[in-house]
Amino acid sequence: MPYIYRVENLVTSEFYYGARYVESTAPEEDLWIKYFTSSKKIKKLIADYGIHSFLTTVLEIHTDVDKCYQHEQVFIKENIHHPLCLNKQYRECGSVVFLNKGHSQETKIRISETTKGRVGSWNTRISPSTETRQRISNSCKGVSGSKKGVKKGPRPAEVTKKIVETRLRRNAERKLQNSPNQ
Repeated sequence: MPYIYRVENLVTSEFYYGARYVESTAPEEDLWIKYFTSSKKIKKLIADYGIHSFLTTVLEIHTDVDKCYQHEQVFIKENIHHPLCLNKQYRECGSVVFLNKGHSQETKIRISETTKGRVGSWNTRISPSTETRQRISNSCKGVSGSKKGVKKGPRPAEVTKKIVETRLRRNAERKLQNSPNQ
């Protein structure tokens, strides 16, 4: 059952909004019992202050994953400028919006200096050498234009079917392991 949650560190008062999309587990059986967020910052705070120094709140429970995701983004957008909010980005109309306003001039110069002269770098006009072009050409001989650089493998539908089958099998195994009859 998809849900949106808020985690707050009681020592630092820093907080984080997140969403979790699980099918068969109720939020009260999942959040802070099995699931401790994907946030690296929260994981560091857990290491620093312990798992019991947090207040967790389930804000909304949804039946639709897309609605859950959209509502999570609204919570983040409304709080992202708060100095204690640990979320640093959210999505709006398909684009990622970051908290920071961009790189400092010093960082831009450092990036520019680091990438100057790289073959294929966006800020250069340097072309690959004749030798490199020949190696690329030779590696693509006998391959039609639309297939160049594409490695053969299972079709996406086959991959999806395998993933779904694997997940269903694992879920069934977990249910058997957790059943009270054992």
